[in-house]
Amino acid sequence: LCLLSYLGAGYTHVKGDHRETVRKAVNWLVVGQKGDGNLQREGQMYSQAIAAAALCECYSMTGDKRLEEPVRKAVEFILKSQNPGAGWRYQPRVDNDTSVTGWQILALKSAMIAGIKIPPEHFEWVEKWLDCVRRGDGGGQYTYMPGHGATPTMTAEGWFCQLLMKEQTRTRGQSETIPYLMQYMPSWNPKGGGVNLYFWYYATLALHMSGAPEFQKWNQALTKALLSGQVKSGPGAGSWDPVDVLGERGGRIYTTAAATLCLEVYYRYLPFYKQR
Repeated sequence: LCLLSYLGAGYTHVKGDHRETVRKAVNWLVVGQKGDGNLQREGQMYSQAIAAAALCECYSMTGDKRLEEPVRKAVEFILKSQNPGAGWRYQPRVDNDTSVTGWQILALKSAMIAGIKIPPEHFEWVEKWLDCVRRGDGGGQYTYMPGHGATPTMTAEGWFCQLLMKEQTRTRGQSETIPYLMQYMPSWNPKGGGVNLYFWYYATLALHMSGAPEFQKWNQALTKALLSGQVKSGPGAGSWDPVDVLGERGGRIYTTAAATLCLEVYYRYLPFYKQR
């Protein structure tokens, strides 16, 4: 996540003020990769997707041939780990959930930007999974797993996945998704449990990629929230306190990286109307 933050600001291991830091991060990921492309170390498929996305992005930004093989193997591991006809979960081919699936789709999107071809059936399987967790009158809300209720976080992540499906179904349910998400505008309210960077990231990403006019209002609220929550002085200056719903587990490093990624969304992916 930290490496993605550096890359999102344009810093790589070959240019910029943080070359050495980025180089160490890239090398650490590559050295820890197993022969089958597994980047998880002691983690789960979340780790695989995030690490693979970082390597893909670094490769696409620099063209460093040393990264070509690690990137290819990392993507192959993700593809082989998918449940046929569905998505992914914590470990390869063991059940499915929308949360883990969304991160794999993000990694595959990064791979495509890096020039790696993804067989279309993998996206067709994801679309089948999305239909299993689709809710709402217009199919624009999403759940973590079948049998669960729709949530803002899973709706944002599910919509991000839907946006990367085939063009004929890309906007499915969107007229219901957008007003649903806009009910949960970002606000720095840690005492009220209202800081959820996971949700903010995927909602910002999907709203931006879709080209929806609501993105401007959302982004203004997001920027205001994050700037007001950023530590201004002391040893933690520039970071964010771990008050996010995942902050207790991820700590200051996770919270700061996630907040930075929220602010970098529009550096990373173009809206669809600009990709034509």
